[in-house]
Amino acid sequence: MCMKMARLSSPAGTRRPTRLDMVAGVPLAGALASRGPAHPGNPSRGLAGALLQETSRERACASTRQAAGRVGGAVLTGDMDALDSALRVCQSVAFCLHCVIGLTEPFHHMLNTLTEDSLPYPSIFFPVAGLCLATVAAANFSDDDIVVLAAQAYIVAFHTGGAYTHIRINHHPATAVAPGFFVVLAFIVIALRTNVLIALVVRLASLASGWCSGG
Repeated sequence: MCMKMARLSSPAGTRRPTRLDMVAGVPLAGALASRGPAHPGNPSRGLAGALLQETSRERACASTRQAAGRVGGAVLTGDMDALDSALRVCQSVAFCLHCVIGLTEPFHHMLNTLTEDSLPYPSIFFPVAGLCLATVAAANFSDDDIVVLAAQAYIVAFHTGGAYTHIRINHHPATAVAPGFFVVLAFIVIALRTNVLIALVVRLASLASGWCSGG
């Protein structure tokens, strides 16, 4: 009924705009009008300009919505985004390597020897840890900030436990530097994506969890 009334009320010779008549949600005629008259020598130049203009607007709006949805309202600049990506690449490459070592632990017993049989059920613990690291390596490149931050919190907890394990079994204190390095990387990533205060809170909570698991 409403559609019939709409058809009757529309002037003769006119039609409703189709999807092809729209540019980024704006009627094509309006987009062309906002762009200005077409170039005298090339009429299609006005249409191309309107399309480019509306596409640029949509990209700007999308980036604004993405920044507003970040935890803590943080906005990554070009340099910050490059640093964030580089740190996460370093983390994920290392985790993939440790994943392979953990999954193959029942065959070579290298990690069990390194920890001096101090962990219960090493043939189960290390393969499970390897699977967890593989999951974190993949989650580290999620489009969801919450997933990335959860991965970073796990990194802090896991490597804090590793550092404490080295100290607990009387290894040289320098052996705790390697896992501690990844704790620092995670702190930087969290700070870039949120702020320093949130990074400190997440780090302290994850440190406590990792300390308990390492004990």
